[in-house]
Amino acid sequence: MVQLRHLGWNINPVVERSDSAAPLTARIELLRRAGRELAYAGADFILLSEPAPAYADLAGSAFSASLDPLTLAPLLFDADGGIDVVTAINPALYDPYLAARQIAGLFHASRGRAALYLQEDIDARTVAGATRLQRVPLNHEEVRARTSEWLGAVRSLWSSWDDDAVVEDFENHIYADHRRIHRIDVDGEYFRLIGPAETLPFPDGAPLVFASAYRAGVLNRPAIEGADVLSVASPTLAGLAAAEAAIRDALAAAGRIHVPVLAVLTVLPVDAAPDGLLPFADAGAPGESPGTASGVRGRWADAVVPVDALVERVADLAAAAPFDGLLLNQSIDRRTLNRVVDEVVPDLRAAGLLAGPRTGTLRDRLALGKV
Repeated sequence: MVQLRHLGWNINPVVERSDSAAPLTARIELLRRAGRELAYAGADFILLSEPAPAYADLAGSAFSASLDPLTLAPLLFDADGGIDVVTAINPALYDPYLAARQIAGLFHASRGRAALYLQEDIDARTVAGATRLQRVPLNHEEVRARTSEWLGAVRSLWSSWDDDAVVEDFENHIYADHRRIHRIDVDGEYFRLIGPAETLPFPDGAPLVFASAYRAGVLNRPAIEGADVLSVASPTLAGLAAAEAAIRDALAAAGRIHVPVLAVLTVLPVDAAPDGLLPFADAGAPGESPGTASGVRGRWADAVVPVDALVERVADLAAAAPFDGLLLNQSIDRRTLNRVVDEVVPDLRAAGLLAGPRTGTLRDRLALGKV
């Protein structure tokens, strides 16, 4: 039996119309509670994903509202440091200097439990309207080139202070040795900035960068070239092995064979599975989400499973493919949170499907060391 080593919960902080009756402060407090209880249950991480913007269309649909993942992340760090928070960053929404500084601040404040998830652009209008660029990308290839430039700038800023740059020489009133702080100039096609970053160094390693390596049959080149940890999920079980093989070939070509590739089983727990939905169905048009026909949007790789049948379904899927971890894609509500913490996770462990809680940060549990 395959035992899943990692457990995470993906929270997309969209404020939906159906939530309007619940006070926003109560929903934020529930998010804080989720951090505490998922840490208690032994989850590895919470992924705060960047919501997809919904713009008004000709039919008059309303704009969507969402809360910023970077702003919410500090609410989720448990008091005893029991859970990591992986915060999605859309390079279209953050200048690299701002992102580098904010993630660095979260990383230090959380004692190494903050990480970055590289989430590419969702809508071209977001790129044009929300960030200062020297040039707006015009197609998907240019978006990926801009993403690579963005990540390279972030990493350069993180490395602009040597590990021993802070000397704290109180007698001579010297805080840092300027010879160990390096000027970083970026004059690229899409970004222009001058460093160094105004952050502290990372003697034990910089924040980890996570990214999805393969989506809709296309390799994510910026992730292949720059992420520390890659994840792969496939809309079909049959396609999972092929996707992982393509990723590993691309990593070898890039000289990065050491980068871990995690096969992630993503599950959308529901009270009852929608009629006609066949999770991981091998049939269907290439590039078509199995959930599209059933009205489940944006769930490309999810197995949609009733909560009551979740343990049994996870057992079947884990036996069919070598998954490394389980990611729950579900909005936080009290009932689902209670059931996952009090019933689902203990049942998964009792069935031998989920490894027991482990100590250390996510970096430690992935055995990455300093990267």
